Amino acid sequence: MIGGTCSKQNYFSIDYKYCSNAYMVADERCIEVPWMLQNIRDQKNKQMRVLDVGCSGSKYLNDLKEIGCKVYGNDIRDIGNETGLDGYFKGKIQDIDTGITFDAITCISVLEHIGLRGYGAKKENLKKAQISALKKISRMLTGDGLIYVSIPFGKKFIYYGGRRYPFFFKRRDERPTPLVEYNEKLLGEILCKSGVSIIKEEYYCWRRKRWETVTSDFLKNVKYGDFNACNATGIALLILKRQ
Repeated sequence: MIGGTCSKQNYFSIDYKYCSNAYMVADERCIEVPWMLQNIRDQKNKQMRVLDVGCSGSKYLNDLKEIGCKVYGNDIRDIGNETGLDGYFKGKIQDIDTGITFDAITCISVLEHIGLRGYGAKKENLKKAQISALKKISRMLTGDGLIYVSIPFGKKFIYYGGRRYPFFFKRRDERPTPLVEYNEKLLGEILCKSGVSIIKEEYYCWRRKRWETVTSDFLKNVKYGDFNACNATGIALLILKRQ
């Protein structure tokens, strides 16, 4: 483990309604989203302001509102007018100045795309872009605010696009959006230089046709797409605070 604690059993219910595709039963969203919602419920002691980074396509904005949060969104893409958001900030998160601080900022399967070409973004220096983004996110927190992050985790792998391993076995027309899968070294470096620290961490792996709680050490040689996972095989779920 990098730091914090590792839960040995689920305290939330896996929910497949959050999957990106009805046939992708291994989709990590069914773990990431219920985990994030439960932890925000645990944190909540007032009407919280929550910012969802990369909100376009998020299926949980109404869930956040239903538990009493004021929900804001950020994305580099345009979004529809019927989001129900209390505010929307278009652009790269590192370039946004909201004038508002947030009790919680969610970054669900978003950080791994920052700095890479995708969703209309231009390719940048990956580490610098992600450090800049996390620094900006941390400055947008209230004093006791927290950041909820989910990322692919395992054997380090950077996917720039195209038909290449580990995606050659996938039977879909569109290739995945460019992404990075983190290992412990890369993640630790980015978090340290961003001025944030882990207060809670959990790791999951898709194997034996189900999601299982594991340690970060277990995932060190697990590759993106192993065990016939439709996307990430290993994921890290992190709660961060400003140092």
